[in-house]
Amino acid sequence: MKNKNLKFLTSKIDSFSFKEGKLINQQYKIIRMLGSGLEGEVYLVEELHTKILRAIKFFKPHRNIKNKNAKLYSKKLHKLRNCQAILQYVSMGEMIYWGRQIFFLVSEYLEGDTLSKYLSKQKGKRIDSFQSILLLHSLVSGLQEVHAEKEYHGDLHLDNIIIERYGLGYNVKVLDMFYHGKSSSQDYKDDLCDVIRVFYDILGGKNHYNKHQDHVRFICAGLKKNLIIKRFKNMSFLKYYLENLKW
Repeated sequence: MKNKNLKFLTSKIDSFSFKEGKLINQQYKIIRMLGSGLEGEVYLVEELHTKILRAIKFFKPHRNIKNKNAKLYSKKLHKLRNCQAILQYVSMGEMIYWGRQIFFLVSEYLEGDTLSKYLSKQKGKRIDSFQSILLLHSLVSGLQEVHAEKEYHGDLHLDNIIIERYGLGYNVKVLDMFYHGKSSSQDYKDDLCDVIRVFYDILGGKNHYNKHQDHVRFICAGLKKNLIIKRFKNMSFLKYYLENLKW
């Protein structure tokens, strides 16, 4: 039995699978899972003393050796606390799960959908060009602030962008920022190409590309990275182009 317990304590935790109503350190109550990935799981929780809804990311211990990744991530979120596209970091905590020390990050909760889920609700699973440009502008504006702080996202796609629709615009937040190592010029270029790939996808991708107006195809640049970088250079150039676009 002792050897069996030791094997469990040193094995990987592939999933926490916390049930609804579970209490975390007598501070938070699990409501439901929001998402999962290689390094952990994210849950919607209620902060017991204030009744405020929060999001908590629980790190799998084999993906967070000596709590290195969670600490780096929390510092990055704190550094970017004034950037509009970043979820506000609240605190770091720890708990014991089946004899293992588990670290977690608490952040604000945004009531919205992932971009992939939002698209699934739209006719044809895509957005028209005008709305797509509005969404792109919101995303580019947010990432421009991140780049101004010498940081980057590093893994932008439809499943880690949260959007909340309001009036003519969108409130956009990005999740799961890549946080290992210092930023380089290539990281900023990769973000630029990734944000245009997102724009291409929400327009309907390859099947609708040739139907769009010239200015839309000019932005997408056929998803050719060298051409994208040549045309826009960085997020600021792309933002300027969008704000001065003639219809």
